[in-house]
Amino acid sequence: MDGGIVARELEIGGNVLLKTDLFPLARSLDNSHGVPRRLLSHPHQVIADSKALSFFAEFSVGDKVTLMTSTREPLISRVSRAVQRARSGSKSRPRGGLLVYCGGSLGGMLDRAGKISSEFAAELDGAPFIALRRSASKVHSLPVRELARQFDVFGSDF
Repeated sequence: MDGGIVARELEIGGNVLLKTDLFPLARSLDNSHGVPRRLLSHPHQVIADSKALSFFAEFSVGDKVTLMTSTREPLISRVSRAVQRARSGSKSRPRGGLLVYCGGSLGGMLDRAGKISSEFAAELDGAPFIALRRSASKVHSLPVRELARQFDVFGSDF
């Protein structure tokens, strides 16, 4: 077993998030209109003594998981498609926007955060927005006061 991109960490343990940010595991949830819905989780650490790979989610025996792959560009262009899909059928101009971007995905491409913000802004017809990077391991409904503590702001247009 060569260990691939985490070979060194399999020997000594350590953080692998930046090495695996484009290779999350996806747990199948269900289908929506024939399209599979999946919950992605990034491997973030190798535990040295057990050589276990730790994720930002829990998996259970019997979960069907798929290794997902991507490159940086589709993760940027996806923002535009998501806004277009959200706006489909609406004739009104948005009053504002909130972009919450996965911290695991964004971590390896912080140099492109401005491009992601620009893509989002271009779809909002000049409406103000804020973009946040979710850094904690689980997503919960948060009171507004918790936003500053739980999220990192990486783009805005106020």
